[in-house]
Amino acid sequence: MRPSLDDLDLGDKEKTTFFSLSNVTRRRKGGNVAEATPDLPCVSNFYSSQFAAQICTALDTLPVLLLEIFKEDGIQDQSFYSVNRIDKDKLEDLMLLDKQLKSGRAVNRASIISQGITILSRNFLGLINLNIKDWLVERTIKELGKRIENRVNCFCLSSSISHGNLEANLRTLSTYIHSQMQMVETFQDLFHIHGRCILEEILTNFLKQSAQKVYTELLKQKQELVPFSALLINLSKSDTFYGNLLLQVLQLTDPSRSMFIEPMSGWFDAEGHELLGLLFFDVLDSCVGQEGLCILDSLLCILLKDSLEHALRSLKSLLDASVLNELHKMDDYLGPATSLPLLGWTSYKNMIKIASDSWEPLVPCFATIGQLQLVRCLISFKLQSTSKSINSEMKDNPSIKFLQAFNKERKLCGLFSPLQTIYISEEPPILLGRSASILSMSQLPQYVLDSHLGTLTSKTKKSIIDFSPVAIGLGTFLKQFHPSHMTQYVQYMGQYVRITAEIAYGGVYDPQILSGDPASEVLKPAFWLMYFCRHMSISKNLAELCLPLSLVAMLQM
Repeated sequence: MRPSLDDLDLGDKEKTTFFSLSNVTRRRKGGNVAEATPDLPCVSNFYSSQFAAQICTALDTLPVLLLEIFKEDGIQDQSFYSVNRIDKDKLEDLMLLDKQLKSGRAVNRASIISQGITILSRNFLGLINLNIKDWLVERTIKELGKRIENRVNCFCLSSSISHGNLEANLRTLSTYIHSQMQMVETFQDLFHIHGRCILEEILTNFLKQSAQKVYTELLKQKQELVPFSALLINLSKSDTFYGNLLLQVLQLTDPSRSMFIEPMSGWFDAEGHELLGLLFFDVLDSCVGQEGLCILDSLLCILLKDSLEHALRSLKSLLDASVLNELHKMDDYLGPATSLPLLGWTSYKNMIKIASDSWEPLVPCFATIGQLQLVRCLISFKLQSTSKSINSEMKDNPSIKFLQAFNKERKLCGLFSPLQTIYISEEPPILLGRSASILSMSQLPQYVLDSHLGTLTSKTKKSIIDFSPVAIGLGTFLKQFHPSHMTQYVQYMGQYVRITAEIAYGGVYDPQILSGDPASEVLKPAFWLMYFCRHMSISKNLAELCLPLSLVAMLQM
């Protein structure tokens, strides 16, 4: 069915123009205007609709035609990464003359279309009130949005979870986005439109829509109290970019199957292969930008809050009357944290056994919290390294919106510390500091101190939960409550370190208590506490009071 005059973007002035043209034609033939045929409006409507429909059809094909030019010439997926230093012998290869020739031909074809648009815009005869620039921008946004969505969805569906695959897929996606960016910059010069801003807006809107779908799903699962393991299963069914990205990041950094090496700022498997590191976040930043990294960080915050609430519920359920009774007894035996108990290490024996047998499910909960925090820390580090000055945008903001703009820019610059953030506001369980210290002590026998890697590793060479996320997860959990609980934890751990040192070096060494090398068994809790104090920003005075300086010196050698 052909469009009628009323279906097109024609105002009364344009319709009158059609009638006037017809009347002028009749005058030239000697006809009388007053005697105009009654079919004149219908005839005018028909021919004007034909004229306008032909113009609209031509304009609708322009964005598709322009994008297909670069696709046909094979430069759509060309990489445009710059290098800092060029070897003279490799200069010719770097120039990519064949690709430059294809690119030049594509630009030439696009410039011909640009000339055609200019000529077309001058030949509307005043019949259509159409702004070519706005029309082209609108259709380009629609076509580019469709192509970006299809390409990113292909990334989601084709990716597989293994070290190297995720990074390689992101590199391919980043190359595609960069090539599209260069293409629209060419359009920007030829057609005088803000091509780069258009593509950035399209990509940002797509990422926000993808994140909103994941956010809705996470809230739904939160209301249903779905455990974290079930959450990963549900994410595996996700067909969104962020759902797939979250799933792969969480599986590659799984504390039970990877180890976080702090000096290397990354996760490694048992064979020493890097699973995820700073290079991955560099590639991710080149793909989705700072805005995309902030969106990923926001989704991690939701998971963190849910994990903290789950850990709190689990701990409260474990602290029943019998366990609290044992904790109170142990407090009486140990006395103040600044002193050494008369019964020594035996004061811990019964409570550590209870924690080892019954509290083991808590360890994965804290490890998950630490895992999410470590990922957030690397995102924050990447945002800080790529952030720009925030002063320029502050000058244009009214004073009322200053704080909102400042907080937004702080997030984009990575100036929020994940390890110092409060995620939940709940009442703490009874004897929180003591319970956390007992849980830490129950985990120490599984680890040995690896001075080469600078961390605690598996004692039996079996797959156990990584030390770093457990310690950081425990610290994040304590951070949610009054600072006194954190202080008590550090003091109780310091008391344990001093008792262990007395057993090892005080002439009463018992191999049934410390089964390994005495020096190593002393350094393990000392390293745990020193690592905890450094990452949780414990005051220097408190750390020095709780950690013997001689042990700190041995650990820093």
